[in-house]
Formats: sequence, C-alpha cells, structure tokens
Amino acid sequence: MKRIIFILLLPVLLVSCVSYVDEVNMQTVNLSIKASDWVSHADNNGRNSYYSTSFTMPEITRDVFENGSVQVYIYIDDQVQQVLPYTRHFEDVYGTRWTRTVDYDFSEGELVVYVTYSDFRQYNPGVMSLKVAVLSQN
Repeated sequence: MKRIIFILLLPVLLVSCVSYVDEVNMQTVNLSIKASDWVSHADNNGRNSYYSTSFTMPEITRDVFENGSVQVYIYIDDQVQQVLPYTRHFEDVYGTRWTRTVDYDFSEGELVVYVTYSDFRQYNPGVMSLKVAVLSQN
C-alpha cells in the first residue's frame, strides 16, 4: 500500500518544483507625446484607421524581451495612472458615441503606442504622458 501511495505522489512531487527569481530589476521611463508625434494609418481604402507613435527604448534589451516584462501606464489628468490597454467611452453634445482605446506593443529596443477609435474617424489623440516600467531578472 505504501508503495502505491509513493508511486501516486511521485509525479506530483516532481511536477511541483518551482524556481524563484532572487531579484527583479525595474527601470521606469516617463514619455511625453505631442500631438505632432502621432502618425495616422489606414488601409488602401481609407478604412480601419488608427494612430501610432514609436519610441527608441534601449532599456528593452533582448533579455527583457525574452525573459522580462514591459508595462505601460497612461497618466489621466496628471493625477491618475491607468495601465494599458486603456479604453474609455465618449459621447458628444449631439449624442454621437465612440470608444477610444490606447494600447502598445514592444520589441527589442522599441515601444509603439497605438490609439484607435471605434468609429475609425481621424481624431488626433493629442498630448499624452506615459510611464513605462521595464522589468528584468538579475
């Protein structure tokens, strides 16, 4: 009986081994986007439009890309930080409604920020302040 219990518990013991990282390094970088920094994009028919802007980020190394993490926050009214993706719904005085989504992607040495509107109209996103947290293992 003891042998059967041991055989049943052996896979659990072998699978439950976990390695822990001793130390995590975090670098933060504040970024400012001006209205003129945004580039508008659309498909060949002028549809599916969005805006983007990119940053050179030497902090995002190959090691960070493969083993670390990058998290971006948007400052709302310089008082609140919201993690990306950030989605908010709007309505104007005429009852027109739309959603604005801010998201990002990154690769080694680069961060790209995107803004898409649910109605795909071309509203320049304007000024934006971001904080980028780059996490890596030591």
